[in-house]
Amino acid sequence: MSQVDACFTMFDVDRNGTLTRDEFANMIMATVNLNLSFLLKTQAGEAAFDSQVHEEFSHENLEFWQDAEKFRKQFPFEDSAAALQLAQKVSDMYVVDNAERQVNLPAKVQRQIQQDLTGAVTGGNAVKDTLFEEAAREIFTLMERDTYRRFRQDDGAVRTTY
Repeated sequence: MSQVDACFTMFDVDRNGTLTRDEFANMIMATVNLNLSFLLKTQAGEAAFDSQVHEEFSHENLEFWQDAEKFRKQFPFEDSAAALQLAQKVSDMYVVDNAERQVNLPAKVQRQIQQDLTGAVTGGNAVKDTLFEEAAREIFTLMERDTYRRFRQDDGAVRTTY
């Protein structure tokens, strides 16, 4: 059976040889969900992927990525002290050595975040919305390459997203 036939059969729920509008919509949605960034934009997709990362004991990766995105989207902050406080909280939770939910970042990325935070604390530099950008990209790539690849191979997980 070809991949196209297998895909068609999977979405032809009533097995009549044609796709209804709803079956076709489900097929399109599943195709879109084959991309992690699209998957995480839907409530069902995010919930399904969250379940996967918990099963794999790698939930800190998704949580860090989500917190880094929230940090970036909150800019500009009304108060620079609030930006610094939130940046420090995210760093302490995920970035620093022996953090409660430390994510696996390259040392260079980890050092840059710490230098930028130190500069904000001691040098009066402003915290930038890009503080966690490279780290978030690293973790997203890790999730896409590992956890999401396994997620896509799990028919049950993929079906729960649409």
